Amino acid sequence: MRQLTAALYVLGLSVLAGSLCRSTGSVQQLWAALAGGSLPSTAWDSFSSAVLNTYHWLEAHPYPAVIGGMVLYMLALMAFSSYTSRGKHKLQEETLRQQYQAYQTFLHYRRLRAWQAAHPEQAAQEQQARKQQQAPQQEQADRKWGGLMGFGPQEFPEGCSGAVKEVLEAMDFYEVLGVAWNSVVDPKALKAARNARALAVHPDKVATPGADLAVGRVNAAYDTLSSAQARSDYEAWLARQS
Repeated sequence: MRQLTAALYVLGLSVLAGSLCRSTGSVQQLWAALAGGSLPSTAWDSFSSAVLNTYHWLEAHPYPAVIGGMVLYMLALMAFSSYTSRGKHKLQEETLRQQYQAYQTFLHYRRLRAWQAAHPEQAAQEQQARKQQQAPQQEQADRKWGGLMGFGPQEFPEGCSGAVKEVLEAMDFYEVLGVAWNSVVDPKALKAARNARALAVHPDKVATPGADLAVGRVNAAYDTLSSAQARSDYEAWLARQS
């Protein structure tokens, strides 16, 4: 198996070198070629078939930067051979599939940005249409979270002070609980932050006016940030407010 791998590795490098010598064109031509093509399909059960597919694809796309990218792809195939020799087929298959999907996504957004630059008026019209389509969802989010954002000073209950005032003055749920914005929050740490805040503003513990509003806001902050989906929706809503 090692001898086969070494032989195919040399073959792959030879193909790459030969294609590089014959290559012509610019980076712009490269992306124009990639815009209409894709990487060769990999036969997961046959390493030699994958190399053969790669060879034919290189023959059809002899551009310099393609060669550079395919060097990485060939190295991935070498790794596939290594995993295969140890019986770890599924692990490397999934890795290669993820790499390929990331590559396709990159090409999609590159083509999208190029199209938007070439058709600014049509792109602006489509963006406006998307905003109108999303308007009902944004209105629903405003009703859900808008009332729980920071209170103005004139809205504070008379005599509001201390931790209660800090919670009511906070501009978002992260500030309410004292955790970092847009960070990976440990569930235990998040719950501990909620408990500490709730204890500091609970109406049964403090006599400060507005404590009932503050504890409700603490609970709302925890319910939102402790749910992955709710937190994602909330962050998207916050981004639209800025």
